[in-house]
Amino acid sequence: MRRRGSLRRSRRDAEAGEPLNPSRPGGWAEVQAHFDRQVESLERWRRLSWYYYEELLRILRKALGPLAASTVLDVGCGRGDLLAALRPKWGVGLDISQASIDAARRNFRGLPLEFQAIDLSAYQPEVPFDFVLAVNVFEHMSPEQVAPAVQRLLRFALQGVVILGTNPSAGWLLDIGERLGQKMPEGPHRWRNILDAEEALAAARPGWTLRRTKWLPVPRRIPLAWRLNRRAQPWGFIRLSEARRVTAPPPG
Repeated sequence: MRRRGSLRRSRRDAEAGEPLNPSRPGGWAEVQAHFDRQVESLERWRRLSWYYYEELLRILRKALGPLAASTVLDVGCGRGDLLAALRPKWGVGLDISQASIDAARRNFRGLPLEFQAIDLSAYQPEVPFDFVLAVNVFEHMSPEQVAPAVQRLLRFALQGVVILGTNPSAGWLLDIGERLGQKMPEGPHRWRNILDAEEALAAARPGWTLRRTKWLPVPRRIPLAWRLNRRAQPWGFIRLSEARRVTAPPPG
């Protein structure tokens, strides 16, 4: 059994961003290898926490609205499940995991979706998208990658950008859940990156309006879970930031 002092250190380290950092030599390749390994087991984790994924989808649909006439870029799309569930007019998913992209192409063949195994820093769309998403992505970047990544998201979006990630103050609970076998392994991560991403998004004003929300998605379906999810927002584990463009995008 873990002693209380060790538990406090786990919480402090998670908030400070002490876990594995992709900025060290070989770190980015380690992130890629981690998600390549997780592809086969992801379906099992989705079944285990299906209520969480349904709540996540509901949160994004509320933020974005109907997408039947919109184009969407999903950065860090994994197997493409979220992008497919949002049902855009046209969607592109990016991920550094080739195994994840291969699975997305198999699972969603025939839908108006395209999947590419490419790093965001190397991606250049032919035309911008109506909306750009980055869900649980920034924690896997190195600190110096965060602000440039946000700038690219903004440059690729005609209408809005949505970023979502774990609240750093709650990251230690997820780390413990992982050790207990109740959560998919996270791989190299730094929870505090979501705060840096929010700051970079806020710096884009006055050309954008910014709205921030917290959510407390219950990972299992329990009686009145929906009410808890909505009433506990101020103490949420999930941070969502939505930027909407209020000025015309620059030409080109």
